[in-house]
Amino acid sequence: MMKIINGKLKTLLGFFIGSLAVSIIFNIIQISLISEVKGKLSTIMDEQSN
Repeated sequence: MMKIINGKLKTLLGFFIGSLAVSIIFNIIQISLISEVKGKLSTIMDEQSN
């Protein structure tokens, strides 16, 4: 009985850690994309104002 519970806990823990890592990676990608887009927008705005 305890072995089954331990196995399920390890599977849940692995799934939780995996999804956490994926969400962190996606957040990093989003932040870098947003900053890149903001940089491009600001350069476009500067070119138009000149």
